[in-house]
Amino acid sequence: MITTRKYDHHVEVSITDSGIGIADHEQEKVFARYYRTTDNFNDLKESAGLGLTIVKKILELHHSTLKMKSIENAGSCFSFVLPVDKNL
Repeated sequence: MITTRKYDHHVEVSITDSGIGIADHEQEKVFARYYRTTDNFNDLKESAGLGLTIVKKILELHHSTLKMKSIENAGSCFSFVLPVDKNL
């Protein structure tokens, strides 16, 4: 699910799933280049482990940060905040 929330002159975007979540001991590692969790599915064998690294870098270039909350076997939520034009 993707949700947005506007406040002041910013918008918060959250992407939430109800998947397998990310184990506590792997949460800091998922933003590292080429890292794939140890719970990889067979259909992810061709994954390069770059997706979250790229997203994090793009957000940093926009002076934002990617935040993550994840509970193993319950899902994950990734969120970030971006500025909105004051005239909108």
